[in-house]
Amino acid sequence: MTRQVSGRLRVFMFPAILGLVLVAAGCGGDDPNCRAADRGRISFIMAPFVEDQVNTFSGVFQAEDFLFTDPPVIRYTFRRDTDSSAVTIQIDDIGYGIPLEVGTRYTVRAQKGTILKLILFSHALSFTDDRGLKALIVTDWLPNYSLYKISDRGEGGYPLGLKVFQSDLGCAPRVSNTKEYRDITNQRLDFEMGDRKVKLYHNQAGKLGDYDVEVFRSEKVVAKINTSVMNQISFALSRRETP
Repeated sequence: MTRQVSGRLRVFMFPAILGLVLVAAGCGGDDPNCRAADRGRISFIMAPFVEDQVNTFSGVFQAEDFLFTDPPVIRYTFRRDTDSSAVTIQIDDIGYGIPLEVGTRYTVRAQKGTILKLILFSHALSFTDDRGLKALIVTDWLPNYSLYKISDRGEGGYPLGLKVFQSDLGCAPRVSNTKEYRDITNQRLDFEMGDRKVKLYHNQAGKLGDYDVEVFRSEKVVAKINTSVMNQISFALSRRETP
């Protein structure tokens, strides 16, 4: 199934997303934000892709296809400018579609990183058109940590001067004493861009200037092996289009 415009939320497939809200509240002991399960994290598969380096190309976006695999994924197909070859990117279908326009040329930047394979990983995708950044998708174990780490000289970080912080507001663990984890505790992500700010837990969305922000996961995970702390975040920043 192919659509002309991507990025539309299909809430009928994901009942948990019906709880999506636009304004974050403070988290207390009984706050539902403390108890809410996350939507998952977005990772991607890109073909062709060269491991251990930043993959960048420019090309025309051709199609978005929903693949009803297990788990379901969304496939985006581009025609590369340099040799007219096809480049495909598949992301996890957790109810977010990248808001790309068929026939539009984008510069795509794709990165991956890992500490513990299949446990701790980072994935990042950005899409830029002639108006600037269209969409940014980040999954990481801390904000500004691996793929968008800020150096001691202040270099690096997210595009557009975006700053992201993870805040612990005293939530009690929503998961305790499982086979793999000592506990999992929800935390809030705070976004800043210039003088604009928005604060969100996972399953929440908000506005940051001309962009929409969606948080899929923000939590602190303490594994039983070596009681290691593995914070996990996953979010998307998408530019709104005015008529």
